[in-house]
Amino acid sequence: MQNLSLSEFTQLFANQQKNIQTSSKYCFLLGAGASKSSGIPTGEELAKTWFNQIKNMISEEEFSKWKLHKKIDETKLAASYSAIYERCFRANKADGYAEIQSQLENKEPSIGYAYLAKILAETQNRFVITTNFDSLIEDSLFLYTRKKPLVCGHESLASYINVHASRPTIVKIHRDVLFDPISDPDGTSKLKAEWKEALKPLLEGFRLVVIGYGGNDGSLMDYLAEIKEKRNPIYWCIRKQDTLDERVEKILTKEDYIVIIDGFDELLVEISAKAGIEINPEEFVNNAKNRKEKFMAEQTKFVKQIDENIDNATTEGKKVSETLQWWVYQFKINAEKDPKKKDELYQKAITELPNSSELHGNYANFLKNIRKEYDLAEKHYKNALEIKPNDADINGNYALFLHNTHKDYDLAEQYYKKALEIEPNHANNNGNYAAFLHDIRKEHDVAEDYYKKALEIEQNNANIHGNYAAFLHDIRKEYDLAEKYYMKALGIEPNRADINGNYALFLKGIRKEYDLAEKYYMKALELKPNDASLNGNYAIFLKDARKNYDLAEKYYKNALEIEPNNANFNGNFGGFLYSLGKKQEAKIYIDKAMTLSQAEKIKDLEIELWFYILAHEQNRYEEAKSKIDELLAKEYKSKGWNFESNIEQAKKEKHPHIDTLVEYAKKITEI
Repeated sequence: MQNLSLSEFTQLFANQQKNIQTSSKYCFLLGAGASKSSGIPTGEELAKTWFNQIKNMISEEEFSKWKLHKKIDETKLAASYSAIYERCFRANKADGYAEIQSQLENKEPSIGYAYLAKILAETQNRFVITTNFDSLIEDSLFLYTRKKPLVCGHESLASYINVHASRPTIVKIHRDVLFDPISDPDGTSKLKAEWKEALKPLLEGFRLVVIGYGGNDGSLMDYLAEIKEKRNPIYWCIRKQDTLDERVEKILTKEDYIVIIDGFDELLVEISAKAGIEINPEEFVNNAKNRKEKFMAEQTKFVKQIDENIDNATTEGKKVSETLQWWVYQFKINAEKDPKKKDELYQKAITELPNSSELHGNYANFLKNIRKEYDLAEKHYKNALEIKPNDADINGNYALFLHNTHKDYDLAEQYYKKALEIEPNHANNNGNYAAFLHDIRKEHDVAEDYYKKALEIEQNNANIHGNYAAFLHDIRKEYDLAEKYYMKALGIEPNRADINGNYALFLKGIRKEYDLAEKYYMKALELKPNDASLNGNYAIFLKDARKNYDLAEKYYKNALEIEPNNANFNGNFGGFLYSLGKKQEAKIYIDKAMTLSQAEKIKDLEIELWFYILAHEQNRYEEAKSKIDELLAKEYKSKGWNFESNIEQAKKEKHPHIDTLVEYAKKITEI
């Protein structure tokens, strides 16, 4: 093998563009290193993570035996990727598949892939062989060019590879992530016969450019060695900081070249620049804009046509199905911004289509979430269920309503179970039932099973990731893992106000990163300024972390203006007012909160309220002490709550039992 400078190598591409008829053609071979700048971990990084998991899962003796048997070198874990993967997920292969899928989700192609797409679409170099499972190459072609590729993501498609094809062709020798990707030692040690036959004319007719591939799987390496005498030269690119593996050295000949590069992105940009291949970002923007405008025009035209058909329909024979009719009504409702006009449209639609379970169900959600008209919402949930009793969505939504709004927990559970009986693999219903079991039943192990099932069914659901993060945070105390799921949820839906708010709570309470927490609070409130919980939680943050009592009071009042009968907000504001010495005003909110909490059986709030009375109403000291003892005996607590400011105020008020207050604060909050 010979060394070739980067400048010489990129000039080869430039020369090819000038002499298309006589120049050699190139085929790219991409490994995991090419995807690193797109946010996908390399094989070495994954192997290291799984290796450490194995180390923590089994005994030291068993670990040592396994490592020795598999000849694993801890300094070169990438070389043992398959063996590590197999051991880590041997008890449940589905977990390994789910792990790989999660690593590839929502990844955007880096700049190198954009230029690779232009090369594949606009030059004679149309082929890519890859050991990767991701879709970065085809995504780039769809995003940045008008060429649709042939994607051979399984060996059964190998026969469709044609070296004379005019369209880009992507060959995934370890399969696509959607086609049972190969990660086990048996699969990666031997190349499928179908690939061998299909790759032979490619490697004999094209010069191979290897980028981001370390030669760690035996299948492709053995095949390259097998056809060493027949194939075209290889240009093996390695980064400046890396060294060439001895297995690579063995398969290279004196006709092959080593090219030292800075990285995948840098190489593709430099190749393109030297060859005069340009990307115009405005072209992408205009294409996207044109697609949007075309879709909107088509949709508007379709709705207008359906409207006309509805108007012209006769009683004897309707031209338009009820499904299309409710869809058109829902389209108009969704397009309307004014809640009052939305309401009017829903009423008109239901008058016209009284037997549409979809309209009744959607109107119920609107009445619950936007209008806060809970009795009317329940009426429409029941209407929807009467029309379509075995609809999993409607049963699940009604269960959620009973759970969160009516607090009718036994009935809520009945509907959750019915919804899951109808459709066991409904991701949202599994996730919402998990939250119910977590929050209400305190059946944490069962809840976690449902969370995991929901995530397995739908791995791109921000709501489920966010709720599971809160579970890991509040219940399991697995803070690093909780943060991983918070970040995953925000990666999927960065503009979800509730998830931003919950992550802010985590940053404040666990990480003590107050500046970052405030950033997430502010983003959440910007997204949803009229959310009572966000206003209330930010008020607590301002009180505890910033000691900004004037601003805290403003946000407490915001929360109560939005939800005046919320027991927690009344109680929190009352406790806050007590800490400022505003006893008369505080008593009004504490009394209201006590009535609400007892009616709603919110015992963790009730014990907080009795502590405020214990600390600030000395004439009720013995009563409060007795009530707290009673609640503690039943294991009711308010974990993590902060009574410091109330104890400080009690000192100022010359409370005679400060030591007792401190002792009870510790018991209640488990500090």
